[in-house]
Amino acid sequence: NSNAGCLVLFFLVFLLIGGGMFFWMFLRPAWQILQAKSWTPATARILSSNVSSSRDSDGDTTYGIDISYEYSYNGRTYQNDDYDALTTKSSGYEGKAAIVARYPAGSTVTCYVNPRDPAQAYLSTDFRSDFWFALIPLVFFVAGLGGVSWGLRLMRGGGKNALPHASWQPRPAKSASVPSTQV
Repeated sequence: NSNAGCLVLFFLVFLLIGGGMFFWMFLRPAWQILQAKSWTPATARILSSNVSSSRDSDGDTTYGIDISYEYSYNGRTYQNDDYDALTTKSSGYEGKAAIVARYPAGSTVTCYVNPRDPAQAYLSTDFRSDFWFALIPLVFFVAGLGGVSWGLRLMRGGGKNALPHASWQPRPAKSASVPSTQV
């Protein structure tokens, strides 16, 4: 059924985009956060600390955590600016300002260094509240998955959820009976 095929393709877009965004926005950072919990703690010195801001295409202001720090690991000094695995900017200024206030320039804190790649480090290995917004693409993924499976069911014969088949046939014309009159 071509209608079911179009339905599958339509929902496949939701499935792929939702799945890709869910992976990059949630699964990948979650995995990095969980891995970072086992990284090596090191002493770091905060070089600069502020809330960055930028305007998006709609003119709305978004904010990010902009903290630069240096640390030593195995006799080498590194510089980094990754607060955690979540690198997104969002509209919540207060939460980011509270984080930045805990890391004033010149202060000494603990960072967590990736022993396999010492240039990678985070100041935090916790899940921030912003992180849960990354679950939004899951809605598109689930809708796409449901739509694709429904469309595939329709293509296989569908049962009670099937779309009606477009089997329209013209009705034969009724012959018009014209009364005959005799003279």
